[in-house]
Amino acid sequence: MPEYKLLTDERQGIVKVDSKGVKFVFDPTGQATLKWLNTMKRGSTQLAPGECNLYLFPFVSTKSGSFKAEDDELDMLVDFFLYLGNTAVMTTPDSVGAFPIHALLVANTPESIELTAMLFKANPRLMLQTHAPGPFVGEGCLHIGIVNRHEELLCSMLDLATATFGKEELRGFLCTPTVGGFFEDMPMRFYGGTVLAYAVCFDLRAFILKLLDTGMVDLNDTRQCCPITGMLPVHVCVANGLRDVFDFLMEGVPREKRALHTVLVGEGRLVDLDLRDCNALQAAARLGRMRVFKHALRKTQTSVMWKWGPVTQYLVDLSGIDSGGEGANDVMEIVGGVGSTDTTSSFLLDSFMQACRRRAEAWKWIKYKRLHQAYRLLDVALISTILMLGFGLKANPLAHGPDKPRLVFFILLLIAVHAAIETKWALLFQANQSNSIGIWGKTWQWLVCYKVPIRVVGYILSVIGCVMVLSGWAADINGDHKAPNSLWEDPNTWAGVSSNATALRRALRTRGGNDDDDDVSEIVLAAQQATIRGVAPVVWLIIALGAYALSMGFVDSLLMPFEGLYVFVLSVYRVLSNDLAVFMVLFSIFISVFYFTLYIVYPTAGAVELPQVPAFNELGTAINSMMMLALLGEPVDMDVDPIALAQLGNWQLFNFGVFISFYLGYVLMSLILLLNLLIAMLSHTFSSVREASKLKGRRAFAQCVLRLELAAESVGIDPTVGELVGDKRCVTFRDVEPNAQGESSLQPGEDNGDIFDDKVPHPPWADKLFHSINDLISRVETLDDQVRAGASPGTPRSSVNFDEGSGKADRKNCLPAFNRLGKKRSSKSILE
Repeated sequence: MPEYKLLTDERQGIVKVDSKGVKFVFDPTGQATLKWLNTMKRGSTQLAPGECNLYLFPFVSTKSGSFKAEDDELDMLVDFFLYLGNTAVMTTPDSVGAFPIHALLVANTPESIELTAMLFKANPRLMLQTHAPGPFVGEGCLHIGIVNRHEELLCSMLDLATATFGKEELRGFLCTPTVGGFFEDMPMRFYGGTVLAYAVCFDLRAFILKLLDTGMVDLNDTRQCCPITGMLPVHVCVANGLRDVFDFLMEGVPREKRALHTVLVGEGRLVDLDLRDCNALQAAARLGRMRVFKHALRKTQTSVMWKWGPVTQYLVDLSGIDSGGEGANDVMEIVGGVGSTDTTSSFLLDSFMQACRRRAEAWKWIKYKRLHQAYRLLDVALISTILMLGFGLKANPLAHGPDKPRLVFFILLLIAVHAAIETKWALLFQANQSNSIGIWGKTWQWLVCYKVPIRVVGYILSVIGCVMVLSGWAADINGDHKAPNSLWEDPNTWAGVSSNATALRRALRTRGGNDDDDDVSEIVLAAQQATIRGVAPVVWLIIALGAYALSMGFVDSLLMPFEGLYVFVLSVYRVLSNDLAVFMVLFSIFISVFYFTLYIVYPTAGAVELPQVPAFNELGTAINSMMMLALLGEPVDMDVDPIALAQLGNWQLFNFGVFISFYLGYVLMSLILLLNLLIAMLSHTFSSVREASKLKGRRAFAQCVLRLELAAESVGIDPTVGELVGDKRCVTFRDVEPNAQGESSLQPGEDNGDIFDDKVPHPPWADKLFHSINDLISRVETLDDQVRAGASPGTPRSSVNFDEGSGKADRKNCLPAFNRLGKKRSSKSILE
């Protein structure tokens, strides 16, 4: 071993080492890098001054280029690192918190792994190093070795650690989890954090058994859950789709150490995953892992009752599945509840296990539909009475004053009943979510899903309107909140006002076409009679808005259980929130541009009015006419009489011509382009919603059932489904194996394979290649039979050619088929 001399030891800076005149520099300021400033020599081998990035060991860089150190060059580097194994260099982290031993493990080359093993043997305490604070904090040597799948090295490290470390050091070595920010990203967040979970994720079974033999780790100890996600090893299997490893944890380890499928996810930092308190089956549903869910369900909660030929009867335990149980993590709530994703909600489709989830909801709907109908009748009663009040006030504002409050009090009573029901439902939801994190956010999301906020707005407005009616504000016509004048007290006068107001509208619309003084006086009188200076219109406004809000909430709740109708409601919401907003921005920009251009270029100003386009003589009428043209297609009144045009000046005529040109451009833009664009956008939106209508409709139906279920038990309805077998609720269903044609009598015309089938589907090209290989094998077998039996007289010479007198087939005619197969495999290997 050469003699080295440590010149400086700066933990946060550069470390310099001297070896018989050769100066080495270890630079941790970036990636851990070893530099030598002089030429290194060993015998006839020389290594010019250069550097080695430990993450790329044994590759080195010199002025002549980069190359891989081998033989004596590699031996010189290895000898130097073995010396460094007991110096402060190995305790100096680089810029990301990695120590040199971590950098060598990350390099993951045969030379770096061999050097690492030598360093561990020389200084076992290097195995205890974990990344310093930074994005990789908590990651240790075992984690890096696991992700690189060096199981032999890992087992050797574990044996060395068991023989060298004390109990507490060994526990820290095996149980320290990864906690850095890097491990919150995908896919690292689902690796499990702990050494045991990592080993499970990367299917290192021999290492898993050795870990369990130490007694320091446990598959079911919630204290050893991942600090980021709260997962235990069995949940890591689910999150990564490791069905074989799932079976290994359940059956392949000693019985007393086996994983339990009922163990729950602990508390982690990533609360948005919403995995806390989920068992393996529920975690699979939450993450949308359909194949793993079916596999876990078959392994843990399904038993075969009997099998008769192709028919199999299954019994499924509904523990943790039926939403009628306690808590908010039952599979039915996860799949159909508020906040479920499209992937998770796909469990509701008929293609999933013969729609068993859908049938369970149908059973529940039969129980709860009376409750739904009763509440909808309350909605009808409330909205109807509010409309009666509103129509009555419009017919005669004095009919429902303080003297006749019975209808108003009835409305207030109905609102109180509705408010009590909504409050009860919200409290039941919170009680069901009592162990969840972010319960207030979930409650608000739940309220929004069922349109409760808009209902509350309707309740508040209706209460305000009723109070104003009881206070006499609905009869305040003069503005002094006193008894109205005789003109309004007389019902005949009220009717006359209505007719006179109509006459006024007509007269104003024709811009005073009748010049008779009596008619003008009548118009003025009608205008005076129609004037209301009190707050009665405010009462009308509040009642109208309250009825609107309640009606919108009622329509949504009424149609929610009906998949075919609710898709139209979803389309309306989608259009209002997306397409219409985008279109209105574009529409407003174009109409503004054309508006100020047309109004300014129109050849008139001030009090001078031109008869050619009367609407553009005033600012307000111009914008109104343009809006009517764009939205309703109502053309602007235009008079292009040559006699009238002849009275205009030359520049006025020019401006009028420019006005006509821009007007035609506006017609083209608004009526043809923009409106057709809006129609196309709406059509596309409806098509996309319609394509997903089954899934969205199923989700809406499930949400309706889940909401009713909250109140079911309080009104004496059993919320559970299935047969009572012992102390558990179970359901039975029957599966039929397909016949040779892939069909069965149970579900004719559909895919009738095993409903628990969790095989990964083959890509289309693989099926095509499989059929080509089968066809080729069949042809070769046919050819072999013909060779053995001799060619029949009718055999075409183009398909089989025998040498005369030899009885051997000419293999040239077989080569094209092999060549085609080879081309197919070559093209597919590129895809692979």
